[in-house]
Amino acid sequence: MAGLIFTAKQEGSVLIVSLWILALLTLTVLAAAHSLGVETRLATYQWQETRLLRAARAAVMTCSDDLRSPAISSAPTLSQPWRGNPSLYQARALPDGIFTLQHQDGGQTLYGFEDESSRINLNTAPPDVLDRLFASAPGVSAALQDWIDADDATRPGGAEKDEYNGEGPRNGPLKTVDELLLVIGVTPEIFRQVEPLVTVQGSGRVNLNTASEQVLEMIGLTPSLAQKIVLFRLGDDGQPGTVDDGVFSDPAAAASLPGLRPEDVSSLQNAVKRNLLGAYSEALRLNLHVQLDEGAWRDFRIVMKPGAWPPKILVWREASW
Repeated sequence: MAGLIFTAKQEGSVLIVSLWILALLTLTVLAAAHSLGVETRLATYQWQETRLLRAARAAVMTCSDDLRSPAISSAPTLSQPWRGNPSLYQARALPDGIFTLQHQDGGQTLYGFEDESSRINLNTAPPDVLDRLFASAPGVSAALQDWIDADDATRPGGAEKDEYNGEGPRNGPLKTVDELLLVIGVTPEIFRQVEPLVTVQGSGRVNLNTASEQVLEMIGLTPSLAQKIVLFRLGDDGQPGTVDDGVFSDPAAAASLPGLRPEDVSSLQNAVKRNLLGAYSEALRLNLHVQLDEGAWRDFRIVMKPGAWPPKILVWREASW
């Protein structure tokens, strides 16, 4: 058979076609390699996220087991191991990493749980408590009450659906403290001021053994009584979280503190009558930091019932503090 004979023009066309085919094949290979790289990175990320979530769950189980200990589960006070215990809650080992529980108290970093019952429940607080809480932000107390109540009647200074252009209010309890930012009048600055004082968990009874002096005043105790309560809790050494700390077994027991004036006793009796004070913790907060051995980490904010087994989680969300 006679060989095929191409002209120079035909040879050039074949070369161009071959180059195009080679280019297309190269692009196909590169695209496949890129897609494989993306899929590999995505799978690696998903596996890392799975491990971080698994580490967080392991940390919660460990902490829940701690709370079953008699030394911790019966503790309503600031002197107990759940509150400030770096040997237990700073860089504690996990199977493939570590975890830390950490919170701030008066500028001091503490390693352990935070008592959620030391805060004011925004969903159950009566109007006068909210008025004191938001005293520096006129209208916010009324707007918050309108956000929570079931009706569409606007309080003086408050805000209902017309003011929200149809995008609020909830007309029900706040689901999270962050939801407070949706209430008319609540600026980021106001939120930063009140966030350490408030919660949306629990019955609304503030733990007399752990609440700050500021919170005690917010619920209606006189400043002098709030100060005396905190001093009693500190004990003779004046330091929180030590063995000589004073403990109230019942809120009404604070009436026996020395040097009280009639108005101090009256404010205490009023708070007790209104069910604003308790002497134990209904929930504990975990500001949880987990870190894997290779350095990947996540922060979680978790609220749980103390002593429950299996753990009863009230709040679980990834945090960004």
